[in-house]
Amino acid sequence: FDLGGVSVRVLHAPGHTRGHSALLVEPDGVLYLGDVDLSSFGPYYGDAWSSLDDFERSLTNVRTVDVRWYATFHHVGVVEGRPAFVERLDRYAAVIADRERRLVAFLAEPRSLDEIVAHRFVYRPQDPVPFADPVERRSMGQHLHRLLAAGRVREVEPGRFRTA
Repeated sequence: FDLGGVSVRVLHAPGHTRGHSALLVEPDGVLYLGDVDLSSFGPYYGDAWSSLDDFERSLTNVRTVDVRWYATFHHVGVVEGRPAFVERLDRYAAVIADRERRLVAFLAEPRSLDEIVAHRFVYRPQDPVPFADPVERRSMGQHLHRLLAAGRVREVEPGRFRTA
């Protein structure tokens, strides 16, 4: 979009949702990250149209954008400079691997998806979040699917999964 002296380029950044985008404002050197919020909560991919794999690709893609400011929609606000952005982005992205690591450890014993949901990997068990169960089911279901495909987890009986 040419706004007369300022242009805004839309960068497709799916994962949070299918149509999620980042906005690159030039020549001002701002990347508006939207729901890539860089918070300690980590990436949110718990909606019906979220994709864990797309989110990881989008995080890799936004990492390549070198601007002066990186703006988030939630919590963090504006991060100045690429080194600070990359540091925050790495911590943010590491939440995905941590969730998966904890899931693999939890599956040392056979568990159902309902047990995985009840354990809470996205939200803290003590937090009264009314929509936690569907988010846990969708988010951890994506991890479970990926782990099954990679052979790191196996279905030991119908609906029960264990680390391979």
